[in-house]
Amino acid sequence: MNILALVLTLTLEQQHAVRMLTDAAFRGDTVGTELARKRVGDVSEARMQYYVAFSEWMDAQTVGGDSALATAAAKQAMTSVDRAIALDPKFVEAHVLRSRIVFILMANGAMSPDAARASMTESFTNAKKLAPEHPLVIALEAAFSYYASNDREKGRALLRKSIDALTASRDDDAFLWLPVVWSWYGVMLVGEAEMEQARAAFESSLAARPDFEYVKSAMLPMTNLVDVGALPSFPRTGWKPIVSDEEGDGRSKGMPDLRGVAWRTDGDRVWFLFSLAAAPDPSRIGMNLALDLDGDPDNGPSWWAGNRGFRYDRLVTVWVARGTDGKYRGSVGVADAADIVAGRFATSPAGTVSFAVDGANEALLVGVKRSALADHMRVVATVGSNTSWNDVAPGEGSALLDLD
Repeated sequence: MNILALVLTLTLEQQHAVRMLTDAAFRGDTVGTELARKRVGDVSEARMQYYVAFSEWMDAQTVGGDSALATAAAKQAMTSVDRAIALDPKFVEAHVLRSRIVFILMANGAMSPDAARASMTESFTNAKKLAPEHPLVIALEAAFSYYASNDREKGRALLRKSIDALTASRDDDAFLWLPVVWSWYGVMLVGEAEMEQARAAFESSLAARPDFEYVKSAMLPMTNLVDVGALPSFPRTGWKPIVSDEEGDGRSKGMPDLRGVAWRTDGDRVWFLFSLAAAPDPSRIGMNLALDLDGDPDNGPSWWAGNRGFRYDRLVTVWVARGTDGKYRGSVGVADAADIVAGRFATSPAGTVSFAVDGANEALLVGVKRSALADHMRVVATVGSNTSWNDVAPGEGSALLDLD
């Protein structure tokens, strides 16, 4: 694929810089994109500003494990895309991109949900007025239908229509988005626990762009088969509390609401009991323990799930969905902060983390091998679904865990 064949308004040097930008962005090479942006320089050309914004937006997703870095990259992308739109108000792709940048800002707490929804709607409206049948406008409409209007059938149908149009498109600028839109479709399917179809979508994304690192490292593993553990045999007494949480303070009433977390040991494993306000949905489970192991509150990435002032060194993850075959697929494991920021959420050996569902007692359990933990840790716990967090405890600061 020659992304630059039709970019006749750019010099050869700018075309080379654009290739560097897009290649580095898909590789997840934030250093490479920064070098390419410096090579581009401060040019007053709408298309160049758009490519810069695209690469910065991709950077914001690549470093999604660090809320502060993701927010900074998204703000840079917003500045660049606004320049592109100011230079060319009829630049359809730029309006679409702007809406997606706003979503990143909202997801990382840099923009309120109400303000973000208004801004995304404005960008979508501008794009649709310019080109209602543009594949990317259709993709954006799919997102609004699926997530904002909760019309999942329409959203999925529109996104497939967009994918088909992008696949057939001779516009290299539009074709650049094909692997991205395939990944959006995969995320929709993961959220509906259609894991086999989701895997096929992510594989299609990689077929269009084999160097799409975030899909390889973060999204495709969300469809891996995992084992669900049995409930531990020890009695329910003897748990040591870590943190309690107010009922009803989650983002959505339809998702898990955390009441508290406690721990106890069993052989070489430390078990954590996530007590919930109601029985969990066993088909979609999301749990995290963000850990500060070194006692330094000022180093490490910024936690993204609500308590963004907390900085972590290691993360325990259970993000799984139960498919129609009754088997769980997803990401289960432990990873250090550098891996998390790069989109690798489970780098530990198989069996490091176990999980179990105790619906009768409105609880979820996570068992972590003692070797993956420190003696003394600051902890933040989060629950949600396999694709989205809902409740964090504590909301500010951290809880202390002393395994000695």
